[in-house]
Formats: sequence, structure tokens, C-alpha cells
Amino acid sequence: MAWLSVRGLALWDGMVGQYIRLKAPGGFPISVSGLRSTEVDMSQTAPSIKGVFMQGVVADVAALVARGAIAPATLEARLSEADRKILAGSVVAALWYPSDAWCRMIELLRDVEGGAEPRRYLIQRGVKAAQRVIGLGVFKSQIEAFQGARLARIGGLIATLSANIFNFGKWRFADAEGETPPRIEITEATLFPRSAEPIFEGFVEALVVDAMHLPLRVRSIRPTPDTLVFEMLAPA
Repeated sequence: MAWLSVRGLALWDGMVGQYIRLKAPGGFPISVSGLRSTEVDMSQTAPSIKGVFMQGVVADVAALVARGAIAPATLEARLSEADRKILAGSVVAALWYPSDAWCRMIELLRDVEGGAEPRRYLIQRGVKAAQRVIGLGVFKSQIEAFQGARLARIGGLIATLSANIFNFGKWRFADAEGETPPRIEITEATLFPRSAEPIFEGFVEALVVDAMHLPLRVRSIRPTPDTLVFEMLAPA
């Protein structure tokens, strides 16, 4: 299962509330059992998200604050003190940050900039997040594997990549014969923020289009509160 790829060692940095995952010299997560009390199993910690997804959000909120589009009082009302510490600091692409902080900042951006089409705004944020992942090289080996691959291969890679961005939920790509359309399924998805669903739609669309140069539309549905499905569809 793809979620196993994110199990490893992590240290908790209480100053900014972020997880620092340790890696072996080759860049792969270290997998161990019997963790000491100063170490944390990522699959059992607070919901977190990789900094590569947090960077653009923090930069955009900070830019709006700098030009007066978000008042200090609004910032204090919408973001926690810990959120504001993250906003004032430097976000590192490869480190872990609390997903609830990311979600609050996303919702603030949506309300300030989303206008009459907040869902479309969030989808476009997902496209930008995919471009950042592709461009920064944090997941260079996974992104390179996308190029020229078939959809089934790309879907599996996206599920694995996503499990390295979100430390919650169990991810898989489903494309069994007769099971249409192809989809990415997340079980144990209660913690996946509903406001993030359109973002992930745009994220998947952008990754597939970049790899296959084919148009694609992604639709998210929740068959149950604990299951989230992203279907890959032909353009309408």
C-alpha cells in the first residue's frame, strides 16, 4: 500500500510545529520499529502536510498582508498564533507542517481572492501547487517517472507521491477492468479537509496533463465520510 512509503523517523520541532523526517543517505525514508520516546511514527502523528504545498500559500497570504488586502485584525481572527508564526517564518519544502494551519490559510485566501468562483480558484491553486512540485525538484525521481508513462502508471505514481505530501489517509490508484473511470481512492480520509478537495482536483489534472499532454478533468466525490475518490474523466 502506498501509505507505507511515508512511515519513518521524525522529530518534532515545537517552535514552529513542524515534523522533520529523517532520511537515509540515498534520500529514502528510514523504516524502523521500536521508536524511542524522542521520535515519532509519522503514520500516528498529528495530520501534517509537506512544505512544498505550504510555501505558495504562506507567500500569498504574506503578500496580501503586505499590501493591506488582509487587515491585522482579520489575520488574528482567522489564523491561530501558531499559524502566524509559520507565516512569519521560512517554510522549507521538504519539512512537515500542520495541515490545519494550511487549511485555515487556504480558506482565508479563498475568501479574499476567490470572488464569485471560489471552487475554480481552489482548483487553480492545485494547478499551481503541481507546477511547484514539478519545478522545485523535491520529488524529482517520482516526477521524472511520470514522463511517457501510461495513465495506470501515472495514477499509481500520483497516489504514492500524494502519500508523501499528506501524512494521513491510505492512498491507491484503482483502474481495474470494467471499473471506469480510473480513480485515486483515499480511505481513512476523514481528516482530508473538504476545502482541499478542489485543490487536489487541480493538482492531479496538472500532473497528468504535464506527463501525457492530454486533456483531463478530475472530479472528487465522497461515497462515505471516510472515503474520498478523485475520478479521472475525459473533458466535458
